[in-house]
Amino acid sequence: TRRTVTLGVGERATGLGTVALLVEAKRMRGGLALVIASDRGSENVNKDVADLLVRERVMHLKNLPHTPQHNPWAERANGELRAETGISPHERLDLSEARARLEAARARLDDARLRRCLGYRTASSMDERKPRAYNRVSREAFFADASRRVASAVRKARTPRDRCRAEREAILSTMEKYGLLVRSRGDQESRGAKPETIS
Repeated sequence: TRRTVTLGVGERATGLGTVALLVEAKRMRGGLALVIASDRGSENVNKDVADLLVRERVMHLKNLPHTPQHNPWAERANGELRAETGISPHERLDLSEARARLEAARARLDDARLRRCLGYRTASSMDERKPRAYNRVSREAFFADASRRVASAVRKARTPRDRCRAEREAILSTMEKYGLLVRSRGDQESRGAKPETIS
């Protein structure tokens, strides 16, 4: 829905910081997503985050290394927030001012901007209307199925990159099986074509 659920502001992102953001997202929304997508930065791929995701039965869809196209939602959201705050890359701000400007930008983007791709609704209003996938699908069944598919897929991988690709494909194909996404390229349905388009 393009809504920004939580924001973190600080010197450097850490695994514990990511865990705190996920716990806050769960509190705000009544549950975590069935699948969380991220890059492979150390703040996202570490024991603290992995333990939380296993405990909460959440699959972790990680980008292939150096492939930001695999997480366009985050890239787009970060770009919009940067542009909306007006903070330049060379501007030095204290944390409280940066947080205030980011929160104000988030409020404008989520609560005031009418988005053509959402039928001229705001991100917040669309987020309230859309059903949560974790209320439509059994979390336990989805997590068990996706985990089995990942384990089977990565056994056949020869290189670390093949392993990453196989893990992604296993999670995405499980999401397709449960009706959680459709992958396409142009007007044709596709199986994992690059660049990925997921709706």
